[in-house]
Amino acid sequence: MADGSSRSLLAPAREYTKNQSAWRGQRSTYKLPTLIFTFLTLLVACIIASIFILLRSHEHPVGSWAIRPSILLSVLAGIYPIALSGLFTAGVAVVWWRSITHGTTLKTLHYINAGASPKDIPGAFLAGGHARRVALGALVVFAAKLTIGPFLQQATKPELRDITRDITMSIRIASEIPDGAFGTVSAFQPQGIGIQQDTFFGYNLTVKDGAQFHCPGNGTCEGNVTAAGINFVCSSESAPFDLFDPGENFSTVFSIDMELQPETSPPQLLFDSTYISAVDDNCIGTLTTTNCNIILATMLYPVRIRNGILRPNFTHVFHNPTTAIVKNYTSAGDAEMENPKAFMGPLRGALEAVGMIYRTKAHLIQRQIDGIDVVGYNFMTEDRSAPFWANMFLNTSLLGDPGRAEFIRRCPLVWYSPVEYVMTVVLALMFRTAYALSPELTGNQTFDAVYSGEELWNITDFGWLAASVAVMVCGIIATMLLLWGWWQLDHYTSLSPLETGKVFGAPILTNAGPEQEARAIIREIGHERVAHDGDELVWNGTVYATGVAATTRNARDPFSDDHRLSSLDTRMSAQSSLRGKGHRRGMSSVSDSSPSQARPSFEHSLGVTTRRPYDDEAELDSGQYGRPRSRSRGSDAIPMLPLSLSPVSGGSPQLPPIPPTGTIRMEAFGPTPRPRKGSRGEFDPLAGGKRPLSKIEERGSPSP
Repeated sequence: MADGSSRSLLAPAREYTKNQSAWRGQRSTYKLPTLIFTFLTLLVACIIASIFILLRSHEHPVGSWAIRPSILLSVLAGIYPIALSGLFTAGVAVVWWRSITHGTTLKTLHYINAGASPKDIPGAFLAGGHARRVALGALVVFAAKLTIGPFLQQATKPELRDITRDITMSIRIASEIPDGAFGTVSAFQPQGIGIQQDTFFGYNLTVKDGAQFHCPGNGTCEGNVTAAGINFVCSSESAPFDLFDPGENFSTVFSIDMELQPETSPPQLLFDSTYISAVDDNCIGTLTTTNCNIILATMLYPVRIRNGILRPNFTHVFHNPTTAIVKNYTSAGDAEMENPKAFMGPLRGALEAVGMIYRTKAHLIQRQIDGIDVVGYNFMTEDRSAPFWANMFLNTSLLGDPGRAEFIRRCPLVWYSPVEYVMTVVLALMFRTAYALSPELTGNQTFDAVYSGEELWNITDFGWLAASVAVMVCGIIATMLLLWGWWQLDHYTSLSPLETGKVFGAPILTNAGPEQEARAIIREIGHERVAHDGDELVWNGTVYATGVAATTRNARDPFSDDHRLSSLDTRMSAQSSLRGKGHRRGMSSVSDSSPSQARPSFEHSLGVTTRRPYDDEAELDSGQYGRPRSRSRGSDAIPMLPLSLSPVSGGSPQLPPIPPTGTIRMEAFGPTPRPRKGSRGEFDPLAGGKRPLSKIEERGSPSP
């Protein structure tokens, strides 16, 4: 605190236009409760939002959330500490102001403010009840901010589960195949050849652009899709067949054939198959003949989708044709017989793509080997036939039965039925053709499917949820306990240096009048320039001594020369404030040759400087440095009047009277110090190397 003489040094920075008697200062009583309510609302909202997210996401698929719950919880874990810090800061200010209002010590006030910092928490515990309350609240707040993020992350975790649920999917596929999809009557076109190749080699049906039937995750989706197909009716006949009957030699024992009948209405595709389905130990076989009549139809195909691959179940359609048929339809291209350039119909295309590949015939061969009668078969080499299919469908599983040695040795001629296989190939050809057509010829079909498989789900750990809520509530309680009694304060408070300096009666803040809030103080005197060299403060052309010099060397002998000089400096500063004009401030250094030791100093117009005249007693004895001097701009040099350093009537040394008018220019007792080159700012040669305070730029950090 400054004494009375220091207070008298401060002259007003400007003329006030306010009526001092009516100036009561602003009181923002609504700001603090608004601030508390805002932060408290944010904190409670974070708790409610965390609970809602954790409860809502429990046992729900991870993919059902556009933003994962863990990310949302991370955002809340970031907002909560920010709001809690704001509420805690307001609570510390309330404790500080309530403490000073009711009376306390400077130590307590210091540790109330410092107790919010981890390094000063031990000292705050020993400084009294108010500081201890702040330290305890700081520990709880630190713990809450440190643990809330990990606790919320532990409260939710993904888990793989086997699930089954209904989903809606979409596919683009044609319900009817138009004429020309395979080419013309006389030529198979590239598109038809490509579909034939895909069907024969069994390539996968993959997701097309725009199709939305990609099954999520690694699960399987099953549903029914309407697409182009065939309606067919098959009949079978069986008859005994003696393999060693001479009359049966060279008769047909296995055949596959397809033929188009365009003259019927509607046109039909005929499928015939002959094969020996069974043989007993006496080599008496069963010859089975199957005939199928095929027309065009729209069918319902069971499909399975997994990892973007579509697999229709043609076997199910073959065994349940009546339930799979949606409707029949006809094609004009299938009835065309004479015009070779006419578009090929779907049935004719199936004949060209499948019938010609599977057409085959094998006949019976009777012979003797080592005197034993045996039978076999040979391929017929008729036009456009594939003889190897008799080998492909031969039932070789019976050849490994040791109980039928005679059968194996004499008549091992049993075939699988080729009907199902060939008919499913025809169905696959129709389905692939409907799927391969351009989007202009297909419709976007929506169908229901059942999803089954493993899926990543969000699982909430309610123990960690309870711990997270408890931590957040404890943090709020700790800060609200600091805010208790805020309604007793008559204005909005903070720990701004302007507010705390004003309450301690800092002379530099007296021009703010009755204003107590930082913003109001800034509005009144925020434009004022100040500077500090580590020992003294210069403000408004006035040296405000902090008393550092008087408590060092001069404390030994109150009547020493140093003590007299210090008293002289203080008295001269007191006299200068009465004039209020002619003050200069600047920057100088201790030594021109040692820039690293440079420190700021400011000069008063009456010869008082914030720099000690001699920092070293040896310098005083050797006369290395002269006494600082001061100049006033635009005036003639007037030597400083002799000073009487002897106390008058036991008082402090007195300054000589100052002329009431005119401008004073003062010379120092010693040689004039040369201004140091390279110093920052502009130097006035009349200012003795000092930089005026008005030219000191505000910086983010101090600089020499």
